[in-house]
Amino acid sequence: ELGCGTSPLAAQLYAEGRYERVVAIDGSKTAIAAQRERRAAQCGHATLCTRGLCYEVCDARSTPFADAVFGGAVDKGLLDAALCSEGFDYEAGPPAVGRRALFPDPARSHLYRRASSPARSPGCSPTEASG
Repeated sequence: ELGCGTSPLAAQLYAEGRYERVVAIDGSKTAIAAQRERRAAQCGHATLCTRGLCYEVCDARSTPFADAVFGGAVDKGLLDAALCSEGFDYEAGPPAVGRRALFPDPARSHLYRRASSPARSPGCSPTEASG
């Protein structure tokens, strides 16, 4: 998850059990510290990576990760902005470019469907979504 802030999205994706490893990054040391503290409270210990859920402080434009090590990427802030924008068509799904860039594997497209529900989008009420 790119720009995770204090969102619970990465933990929710990991808890679903579909992924062995979920990595959430943000440039804010404060946000990552809060994420790690929350994870420590849930797991009983604070480490950089607990089981398969990791929170890292880094800039998405220059990460320490090797090329092609992830099956996909999610920018929740971008999804929230799109979902809250006037005229967004929930049924049509993401634009073709988004489908190809974020979810090259159709088996992973459930990420978008789950995140696109107005009821599941924190900070985006159905009133805001409808314009």
